[in-house]
Amino acid sequence: MTQARQPALPELAKAALYRLEKALDEENAALALFDARNLPEFSRIKTQSLLELERSSSVLGPEQAAPELASILESLREKLELNRWLLLLHLEAAKEITTVITSAIRDIESDGTYSRASGKSKQ
Repeated sequence: MTQARQPALPELAKAALYRLEKALDEENAALALFDARNLPEFSRIKTQSLLELERSSSVLGPEQAAPELASILESLREKLELNRWLLLLHLEAAKEITTVITSAIRDIESDGTYSRASGKSKQ
């Protein structure tokens, strides 16, 4: 009796993890340099890698996971935390810029009629 050959899911999972890790490294480096040109591509790669991982994990049981995967997952967790922090930093900066621009537009468009500081009318 021959055993059915198991698909190389651990290898597929590892390949997806390495692809995800590489994308995170590149995205983190770009974010640290304030270079957002490739963010949509990084997002696409991360989404695709996570989809591949989800598919392989549904068939891959914990008993099949090699200890090597645990170290890859720990490294990935650290890179994801850095990625989350860098993205949050960029979102906060964008929020501040938006506030400044909105305030400047409001000041330009206002004639001072409803301003508390306007004691005199403009003529």
